[in-house]
Amino acid sequence: SSKNTINTNSKINIFVTHSYGLHWFLEKKIDCLGLLNFFSAPSFINFQKNPKKAKISLDLMIKKFQIPPKFVLDEFYKSCGITKNKLTGKVNRKKLLKSLKDLRSKNYEDHFLKLSDKISNVFATEDKIFDLSPEKLDSLMDCKKKKIIINSNHHAYPFLQPKETAMIIKNYLKNIKK
Repeated sequence: SSKNTINTNSKINIFVTHSYGLHWFLEKKIDCLGLLNFFSAPSFINFQKNPKKAKISLDLMIKKFQIPPKFVLDEFYKSCGITKNKLTGKVNRKKLLKSLKDLRSKNYEDHFLKLSDKISNVFATEDKIFDLSPEKLDSLMDCKKKKIIINSNHHAYPFLQPKETAMIIKNYLKNIKK
């Protein structure tokens, strides 16, 4: 049987993250050649246009998790642009709740600033989940870190637009070799 492993010492790793995936990646402090990040920042709260509103939304999701999480997930997917829940599988309630709490409290700005120059960040103009503040983003991004702005309001853009997302990834991989 084969086992998936991450060689965190290899500098030839290239990661593609989406949303909470960036927090996972930054927490692991993985050294890699490249990172393509979709719709996230090192602090979910601090980079929102309205941090107070983002905190309230997360608090509400955390509170609603006391009832069966299916309702909370269905509401979340709707906000992401997924009208019919095509995602199946058992939900690990404990891990999901921990992730929500981490999004609310953790900040990985220091580590993000130390990352290599082979980083691209993709953001949506009207993301209903991560409503990015352009001013706050500019303070975080140096000239080495690239950003791509997509005209969309769907946080689930990579899932809903797989061909467009594949092109973004393909272009990123082509440019990282340079």
